[in-house]
Amino acid sequence: MFMKNVSYWQALPYVYRAFLWCVHNTLEHCELTIDWPKRAEKLVGMEVPFCPTRLLLQDASGLNLVQDLISSTVNGSRLPPMDLVVDHGIITEDFGNKQSAARNRRTEMNANHHRYRFFKDASRIIPSLTIHPPGSGVIHQLNLERLAPQKASFSLDTPQDCVLGTDSHTPIINALGVPGWGVGALEALYAACFGPVSLAIPPVTQVVLRGKLRANCTPTDLALHLAHRLRRIGINGTWAEFSGPALDYLPIADRAVLAGMAPEYGCQMAFFPVDHCGIAFMERIVGSVRTQRWRKVAQIRGLWRENRPTRPVACEIIVDLDQLKPCASGPEYPWQRVTAISTKPVRLAAITSCTNGAHPRMLIRAALLARNALRAGISPAPRIKTVLALSSTRVMAFLRESGLASYLEQTGFFDCGIGCGPCLGHCGSLPPETTQGNDQGCAVISGNRNFPGRIHPELDAVFLASPEQVVAATLMGRWGGVIDPCSSHPFARLWAEQAEVEHYQAQWNNAHIPLQTEKLLRREAQEHWHHFRAEPSGEIQGLRKITASPLADIGTPSWIKSGSLNNAGVLVKLGDGITTDHISPVGPIPRESESGRFILMKSGLSTTPQSYAAWRANAEVMIRGGFTSPRLHNLLLTEQPSGGYTAIRGNNHTLPIWKAARIYRFRRVPLIVLAGKEYGAGSARDWAARVTRLLGVEAVIALSFEEIHRRNLITMGVIPLLYNQDNRHDIYAIGAEHRLTIRQLKDLAPESRQDCIVRDPMGRTATIPLTSAIRTEWEANLLMRGGIPSRMEKHV
Repeated sequence: MFMKNVSYWQALPYVYRAFLWCVHNTLEHCELTIDWPKRAEKLVGMEVPFCPTRLLLQDASGLNLVQDLISSTVNGSRLPPMDLVVDHGIITEDFGNKQSAARNRRTEMNANHHRYRFFKDASRIIPSLTIHPPGSGVIHQLNLERLAPQKASFSLDTPQDCVLGTDSHTPIINALGVPGWGVGALEALYAACFGPVSLAIPPVTQVVLRGKLRANCTPTDLALHLAHRLRRIGINGTWAEFSGPALDYLPIADRAVLAGMAPEYGCQMAFFPVDHCGIAFMERIVGSVRTQRWRKVAQIRGLWRENRPTRPVACEIIVDLDQLKPCASGPEYPWQRVTAISTKPVRLAAITSCTNGAHPRMLIRAALLARNALRAGISPAPRIKTVLALSSTRVMAFLRESGLASYLEQTGFFDCGIGCGPCLGHCGSLPPETTQGNDQGCAVISGNRNFPGRIHPELDAVFLASPEQVVAATLMGRWGGVIDPCSSHPFARLWAEQAEVEHYQAQWNNAHIPLQTEKLLRREAQEHWHHFRAEPSGEIQGLRKITASPLADIGTPSWIKSGSLNNAGVLVKLGDGITTDHISPVGPIPRESESGRFILMKSGLSTTPQSYAAWRANAEVMIRGGFTSPRLHNLLLTEQPSGGYTAIRGNNHTLPIWKAARIYRFRRVPLIVLAGKEYGAGSARDWAARVTRLLGVEAVIALSFEEIHRRNLITMGVIPLLYNQDNRHDIYAIGAEHRLTIRQLKDLAPESRQDCIVRDPMGRTATIPLTSAIRTEWEANLLMRGGIPSRMEKHV
């Protein structure tokens, strides 16, 4: 392989080197060969096969993968290692007291016993599946702290670790020099069952970091700054690689914060090469002997960071850390920079997220700020829901052992349970007393996403900031932007001195992790997991939460047999920035929604229908939840009801989207979704693609797609098609009465030209040129076979 050419190999970006070792593993395992180019620049766009060394699943999206596996006849003994982390089930309903974590965990077990029993049974059926119970930690932090260090290459005979995860923030592991990114559960299923997946090697965006973070700034400030800047530049479809002298001062915890925001930057990976910071991290976990072996392997493979230029690089972005100031994002997207805003009452304050909720230094700063406020006689403002939902049992144990947790508790931040919680939108109800006049108020959280309606349906404005800014917002009671500790703001004096922060940081760095406290935390959290009882059938009063996988019943798309999509109807017409939360919500199911009414009618229950995440293995519930976000605006309708409704051809009535889809299906009319730019942003939620296909949609026409959702659509047999900006007006002139025909689909290929013929109600036609958003021949072939559902039919 060309890695034997030293000058060639050393000129490549480190992310290419690490990934190509994964490709090398695949080629040896599958006995394949590739004609490698003689020039490094020719690697960009090259289609290569690869198999991940392992799969990383969380319980919400992983549920469907396990369901599909059990419904198939795939040989379970031949599957790759899979770790399923149960972290999405906890809802932080209870808060503000020492029993909050225990009560929330007990509620979680009662609400999800059917799913958790299913996971336990599945681990007995699938030998390679390991279940990590609730309370073990959040998936990405557990991967960083425990799984990846144990899977690292300690000898040259060990393959390079490469992870595919069914969560979009899987790139957190890039902080440790491990290639990994988020995919939908269907693509992970393909990788597990059918061999190598294919990827066109993306161009690399080099992010050069210079200087050092000042004492008034945090890694969260840098991550949000990068989200603002990189989204504005536009790096979609690339891999980002960090370089520059500032890497000497960025520990793995800081790098994880930056790498985890890769999907918010718009790229697939945000990679850091292996260096002395990784050594310091690994020594704490696996010991110095194994760490030195890891270092030697990295050096021999050319993965050890050296200060020399690399190529090919699509673009280079320079960031001066010493010029950075504290910042926040919001009120609706992680890449929105907060400018001057009128102050809003804070109704929810949450210290959470995979990385911010496990970053020792930032949590130390937040706790010391809380302590200084208490000493100054400043109490937290009333009527605010305060949530502490960390992602690491190790960090929670440290806060307790060091006494820092007590300062947070006195400010209202009691442990509400280890898990995703508020970052996912599982923050529970807001107490009635948090309502303040006519102003809906806002949330200030240390999470990584704030898409419209995601965090809480009652809150239109959600701001992302560092943990210390969350504490400051709680003390002030109103949010008007971040506080610079170096400013003249009255609260700036509450920030701790740098020497005191270093004192506690040294305790974390030098002392052994308080294992007894951590074990106690994990035992308390997992007590119900080991002893709970559940109905083997997985039924709730006659309604099954876990049904057979629907993949085999989807059927082949109409265009595969005819070669064209004829007289298609438009199911929904959407604007820009449509996220997977808009398409398939994950939060609480409103009682009055179509899904809520279905659950209550079928089950006879009078209690809450719970969340969509809890019902992901029941297709009937999920279909009724498709495109139902209250923040979704269907432009087919002139009078816009709250999301979930559409107009139908030949019918003047407004119907729920799932009912309109059934009418079209009865009439044998294929469907199309129209959208603007950045369609499918956000989570790697393959249910956004599943529900699209289950509603009868066979093509999505958009100005641009987010990468994960684009691939998810292809795996479900839905064609992603692009129009250009010049045709935007023509696209948005299309209504419910128009008929769309797309021909020559048998010639689908990467970036192939496809014409869309639009016929209006008067019979007049117009042609809109489209381009397929297909990147590789593998994707084209998969689409031509109807996606993964057609493969699963043969195995069910």
